[in-house]
Amino acid sequence: MPDWLLSLLTALTTAYLVSQWTVHGAFRQKWWPRKAQAYDEIIEALQSNIAYFRTAGSLLARQLSDEPDERRLQQFSESVVVLTKAVEKGDFYVTEKTALTVDQYARRAMRSFVDVENAEDGWAIAQALAKQGEQALRTVRRCARRELNPPSLVENLQWWFAVLCDALNSCWMWLQAKIKELEDEDVRNASN
Repeated sequence: MPDWLLSLLTALTTAYLVSQWTVHGAFRQKWWPRKAQAYDEIIEALQSNIAYFRTAGSLLARQLSDEPDERRLQQFSESVVVLTKAVEKGDFYVTEKTALTVDQYARRAMRSFVDVENAEDGWAIAQALAKQGEQALRTVRRCARRELNPPSLVENLQWWFAVLCDALNSCWMWLQAKIKELEDEDVRNASN
């Protein structure tokens, strides 16, 4: 293999790898704060929702008051707005599993909200919703940990290996095209 061809292949491979690494790093740095904020908002909203259902359940169980706790009701309304926005964004900032979990919980919470306030078994409904909220919160936290923690050495090596394989494949395709081109040129020169 001529030296100029080896130098060219080395330069192209290096340039490709560096550009891929730069784009990948910039993309991660740009989106990380947005993802962190989205997960933070979802977790706070779920916690507020759980607190509302725990409080509503205990108030209904003890029959302390006929009037709903206005502060908790306001927090519940705000948390539902945040969860609804998270569902509308879908998996743009968060994982698909997180978006699906939040969507399912928000739908259940909105359907059951009236039941908690009006039904005779409101306490049981409120406790069930609080448990479902805790399950949703665990799922969201697990997804957030996986999504927001920096990648491990193994994940980085896997990514670099995939990039290197892609670069080598591109170089191999280019080299095959050049060889075919040279063979075609030799056939034309031989026939003349």
